[in-house]
Amino acid sequence: MSDNINKPGDTPDPRAERDRIRLQCIGSFKAYTQDGEAYTIEIWTHFAAVHDRDRARVEPSLLVLTTTHGDGVDRLDQGEYRLTDNPEILLSTDDPNAP
Repeated sequence: MSDNINKPGDTPDPRAERDRIRLQCIGSFKAYTQDGEAYTIEIWTHFAAVHDRDRARVEPSLLVLTTTHGDGVDRLDQGEYRLTDNPEILLSTDDPNAP
C-alpha cells in the first residue's frame, strides 16, 4: 500500500501530488520572461459539488498553475506570473484565455 508520502531525500513528484488530489488539466497557455524565454503554463482545477436550493452542480473549486515541468506558478495579476520557487523569474502573457 502506497501513501504517496516522500521519504527523506526523495524528490517530490508534482504530478503524483496532482493525481492524489484529483486535479484535472483544463488548459494551458504560453508565458514569457523579459528575455523572451517561453514557458508553457498548465491550468489545473479540482471540481467540487455545489448545492443550492434549486439544483446540484459541479464547478471548479480550486485553480492551480504549474509549468509543464511541474514548477509552481503564482498569479500576480491578469497576464502576470512568477515561478513559486524562483520569484525573481517573472512571466507575462497577452493570451486572453490566461487566468
